[in-house]
Amino acid sequence: MNGPFGGVSTSAEGVTREALPAALSSALAAAQTHAWTRPSQTPSDAARALYFSFDAASGVTYEGELSSLRSWSDAALPRPAALAALARVGRCLEHLHALSGAVHGDLRAEMICVGEGGAVTLLVPAFASAPGALLRARLNPGGAPASAVGYSAPEAVAAYEATPATDVYGLAALAYSTLTGYAPLGQLNLKPHPQGVEGELARCVEAALNQLPALRPTMAALSSALSAAALASEGAPQPAAYRSVPPGQWSAAQESAERARATEMSPVLMLVLIFGGFCAFVGAVLLVVAGWDVVGEYGRVAILAGLATLSWAAGSLAAKRGLDTGATVGRGLAFVFATVALAYTFSLLHEPGRLALLVGLTAATLAGGVAVGRRGAPLGGAALLALGSQLLWAVGAQCIHMSDRYASAGVVAALAAAVSAPTFALALWRRSAFFGALAALDLAVFFVALGAHLKTGSVMGPCFYGLAVAGGYALLAMIAAWRDAKPAAWPLSLGAMAAAASSVIAGLVVLDNDWPTHGLAGAAWPFAVAAAAALLLRARSPVGSAAAFTAGSIVVLVPTVEALLRETVPFTLGAVAVGAVALLAALLRPELRARDDARAEAVLAALFGVLAAPCVRALRAIDDSHGHAWLELHGEAWAIVGATSAGLLALSYAVTRRVGRARYRLLEVAALGQIYGLLTLQVLTTRDDLAPAMVALASSGALLALGWKTRRAAPLVLSAAALIVHLWIQYFVRLLGVFPLSVRLVGFGVGLLVGGVLYEQQVRHRLARLRDWN
Repeated sequence: MNGPFGGVSTSAEGVTREALPAALSSALAAAQTHAWTRPSQTPSDAARALYFSFDAASGVTYEGELSSLRSWSDAALPRPAALAALARVGRCLEHLHALSGAVHGDLRAEMICVGEGGAVTLLVPAFASAPGALLRARLNPGGAPASAVGYSAPEAVAAYEATPATDVYGLAALAYSTLTGYAPLGQLNLKPHPQGVEGELARCVEAALNQLPALRPTMAALSSALSAAALASEGAPQPAAYRSVPPGQWSAAQESAERARATEMSPVLMLVLIFGGFCAFVGAVLLVVAGWDVVGEYGRVAILAGLATLSWAAGSLAAKRGLDTGATVGRGLAFVFATVALAYTFSLLHEPGRLALLVGLTAATLAGGVAVGRRGAPLGGAALLALGSQLLWAVGAQCIHMSDRYASAGVVAALAAAVSAPTFALALWRRSAFFGALAALDLAVFFVALGAHLKTGSVMGPCFYGLAVAGGYALLAMIAAWRDAKPAAWPLSLGAMAAAASSVIAGLVVLDNDWPTHGLAGAAWPFAVAAAAALLLRARSPVGSAAAFTAGSIVVLVPTVEALLRETVPFTLGAVAVGAVALLAALLRPELRARDDARAEAVLAALFGVLAAPCVRALRAIDDSHGHAWLELHGEAWAIVGATSAGLLALSYAVTRRVGRARYRLLEVAALGQIYGLLTLQVLTTRDDLAPAMVALASSGALLALGWKTRRAAPLVLSAAALIVHLWIQYFVRLLGVFPLSVRLVGFGVGLLVGGVLYEQQVRHRLARLRDWN
């Protein structure tokens, strides 16, 4: 069996001191592969352990005489000496971890021996054991001393592999026992701090007892805190190295947890602060109103500025005391008072003064945003930068007002360009989706104003301009992606998609309103937009993803929309043909074959393109069939429906061996659902016409036989259900004038009872065979 240092031949008596040097020299590289979570089963831990010694003079060594040492429990050291001894144990554990990533895993009082002058010897288990030993020891009282699990980390008890954080928990548990007189015994995230203990040690011990290993401090941090507490207990000055946890010792998660604990606030105090802030605000407003006519115009500004300053000071004081809600209330009031003061000052100034105020406020806001961001408040800095960038609109509006010029579309476009440029630069610099959205909105104003300025009255002009705007958005999004500002590229990509959609809609409007002169151009324009989007399919994400979505949506949706706008057979057949091509690509393209989720989405979208236009055309035919023989007015609509259903059913048989069962069954359900659903609506609409009923019964019977012959479950089940439904429909329709409703209901009920019995006795057990069918 290997010991904790690996490569050491051991026996039931453990490793002797003579074998120790060889053990240390032969196995430093292999030690990290072992985890020691099993406690020694006998009180004689020294006979079954390797050991380290630590004293102030020689540091960590492997020498020493165990017979002259006292156990930790028998030593009964006072608190300062005990804390100092535990700090030395921490140094031993640091040395153990540094050897080759090895861990102790079984730290408890029996593993620590104390010598003269405060020297300590740490016993290290000589045997590795399977995980779960500590858990079994806890579940079987008497199998191990209580201390075997009383100081063990949760992950060790739960049979997970021991890590250096496990030893951190064990040492913190010993420190907790020294400070309080009892072990943690599995308690997690202990609060409040141990009685009589405050400061660094209390926080460090509490953090080290966290149930999550990643949130515990390092062994060096805990040892430093123990050393500092020992020196403080003796009244000695603390060395600089022990006055605080060294930088980098605490994890980011632990720092966040400490900040959250330090700023916790009761709900009652939060309500008191909010109510107090509200009362202060109301009182200040009343005070200003009462003295409004006394102090004069600039005195009012001074009062508002003073209230803003006092509110900001109160918020800053609350922030220093850790009262986040108070800080938010104070700074919020300061913002309100400052805004009112600026607005009132703006109303007092003449035109040049107003412009100077806006320019100064914009520059100060932008500079403040940069400064606040550099001081570690990114959210506040971003808010100030966003406010400063949008204040440029106010500066431009003031300039237009002072020039006595009408705010024409060209002037607004120039102003929007002046605002959009710095906003886009901020989006690239901050790599922020928020600033990217601001830039996209500013650019939207620019493009709308520029379009109004360039408007010529051309029928196809909006189509071309929308495509140009989409290209502009896409170019800016590609620049953002190239500059590694992908979050900022997403809003710009969405802007490109919106512009492309507006261009497509403009083409459809031309198709609908100007068919005699520009109808074909309007019909072809959406596909030109799709082709332009396809040119960007290989662009960086998110531009490529947005282009793919745009092109796919146009190909799937636009033919159906055009078929609905122009209710002619060519447009309907064109929509079906485009949907069929998309369906074949979705089923057979190898790149979609590797992604089942992508294929499912593509198949559903293509099925919509195939079925939507014929179904809508057939529904209109059904609505117009009152008083006319079936197929008299809209025979071509039913011919298209029948052809699409037959084509989908044939395609499902053709691709059976190339796609999964779910895909070809989806085709079968779509084909049969379309034809059976529309026939049922037609039968219910024209009950006196026997032709659609006969077609429904004949088609369901034929497809039922086809499903049985070819062992296809979907045609068999759906056709059987359709046949039964249409038989009952004809039962009620044909007997309408022959028998009263009561007699027909009796017959219907008896038929259901007979059908239920037949299903239970003859059909139900046979349905299980359908699982093996295609």
